[in-house]
This record gives sequence, C-alpha cells and structure tokens, in this order.
Amino acid sequence: MNQPTSLKDLSDSGLDINIIINNNGQLQLGDVLMHSKKTGDITGNTFGDNVAIQSDNVVQTKTVKSNEFDNAFAELIKDIHNNTNDANKETALFIAEQLKEAYTSNQKEKASKPFNLLRKILGDVGSLASIASICGLSF
Repeated sequence: MNQPTSLKDLSDSGLDINIIINNNGQLQLGDVLMHSKKTGDITGNTFGDNVAIQSDNVVQTKTVKSNEFDNAFAELIKDIHNNTNDANKETALFIAEQLKEAYTSNQKEKASKPFNLLRKILGDVGSLASIASICGLSF
C-alpha cells in the first residue's frame, strides 16, 4: 500500500482535513476526520453472550452447542408422551422430528411452522420455551 504524500492523497483516502489560518497568518491543522472505515477480519473468533459488533453490513449468528438442543428435544419428547392423548401423540412426534430436522439443517424459517403446531398441541411447556430460545424463535 502506498503512503499518502500530499493533502490531496490524504483527502482521497477518506480523511476530511480542515486547515486554519491563525491570527499570525500561519497555517494550522484543524480537525482531521476519518470517513473511511477499514476493519480487520474477525472471522473465526469466539465471543461471549450479548456481544454486538457494530459496523456496516454485519451479519451476526449465535451458535449454540448441540447438546443444549438435544437436551431440550429430549424434554420435548417426554412432554409429548406425558401431555398428549394417543390420537395426538403420533402427530406430535412426527412434527417434533420435522422441527429437529429444520434445526439441524439450520433453517429457522422452516422450524417456525412445526414449532407453532407443537405449541398448539402442548401449550406453553418448558421444553418448547428452551427450543425457542436455542432456535431464535419467538415464544
């Protein structure tokens, strides 16, 4: 990368430079404002919860450990067995498998429909609240 050698080069590189002439007729450098944004690559870094990267064109995702979903899914299966009659049990188990498939393929939109169907069958049970939190669905 070439180093800027003139005020024009600095201005062309994204700096807004104000030059002031003081009372003695001498040039003084005023405010220097940086308008260009250059960010290093942060791909592959691990951050804790509640981290928000602010910049242009940022896409943030939260990866949750698989065992959290597996535990919540196991609780969901227990809730289905304990809280449904025989007629609804088979349907709920089928829908739960669709929800799991959507989660494992990382398709939030696809997970929304089976999630809402299970909520209608089971009501607001803790396993669905956990799954909603893990999948980023509203509960």
